Amino acid sequence: MFKKLSKKASVKHIRHNFNLAPETEDEEIYKLATQKSMLVVTLDLGFKKLLKRNGAGVFMLNSGLSNEEIDKALSDFISGKNPQDYKGKAIKINA
Repeated sequence: MFKKLSKKASVKHIRHNFNLAPETEDEEIYKLATQKSMLVVTLDLGFKKLLKRNGAGVFMLNSGLSNEEIDKALSDFISGKNPQDYKGKAIKINA
């Protein structure tokens, strides 16, 4: 779905790749992302309250973006950056 982003990063979806239900609690998603050393990409600002110092980083996007706009915004943002720099941080990505 995110062709540009998939060329730059390993992209996983909580339902399609991890078989989690749509009603899975944010805490469980954050814990999984931390265990797998992944980043969370979300429209849900509530993830910000879950941040832990060495936990997963969270990229927050504006709602109402198309998949193409999300793909471009994330691809542009991560270019040339080290994912480790975002551990335990919440970053608002404007598109």
